[in-house]
Amino acid sequence: MVEPPKKTLQAQGMAPLRFTVGAATFDTRYSFTAQFVRGAEMFARRAAEIEAGHAAAPATDALQAEHRAMVAAAIMQASAALESDVAEVLLHGPHYHRGGTEENRAAQARLQPFAELVDRQPLEKRHGLVLKLLGLPGETKGCEPFQSMKLAVSLRNELTHYKSLMSSERAQASLMRALEALRHAPPPFLPPGAAFFPFRCLSAARAAWAAATARETISRFHELLGSPSSPLW
Repeated sequence: MVEPPKKTLQAQGMAPLRFTVGAATFDTRYSFTAQFVRGAEMFARRAAEIEAGHAAAPATDALQAEHRAMVAAAIMQASAALESDVAEVLLHGPHYHRGGTEENRAAQARLQPFAELVDRQPLEKRHGLVLKLLGLPGETKGCEPFQSMKLAVSLRNELTHYKSLMSSERAQASLMRALEALRHAPPPFLPPGAAFFPFRCLSAARAAWAAATARETISRFHELLGSPSSPLW
């Protein structure tokens, strides 16, 4: 098994485990891709439960804080799944979830010399670069679900690198306008006139969209790679 750089593995949550049985030592590794997608879906469901419960009893400040945490976590885990999947393809080949085959080893050998270079590119470019390196057809730029993926990852970046701006300043940002245009239902417990971000933006519908976007993007990417199945099932 070819060992990827440890720094890259740790960053993607795929550090190998080493264990010994008798005189033999084995290396194994864990993929977080499916875990991240399922985690995003779990957080989205919890956010939806909080919103649904508001009809019976008004959401307290603590419950609203939990709700925003669930939505933010869903968006972050959905983006982490997308990052993890591309990294696994670069390091272990398009069929990394199905074990080694001659075809996969050939693709792995073709991708590995460029893995670090591609990994430094914005996520929105990595899928297309992988396809080009493998000589495969398929367009990702401006196409769904990759266009939604770009928007979801941009929202993740907005949360991760959050800067406290006046709501009037933030409303002018193209990202906010694009997110608002999706018309996802806002949380039901906000007062009239609440700012779009973060209050109306971070809803259960937004969380579900981010999780679904991750699942659909990964599935579509593996279709384009000619992988016989998605790593999510």
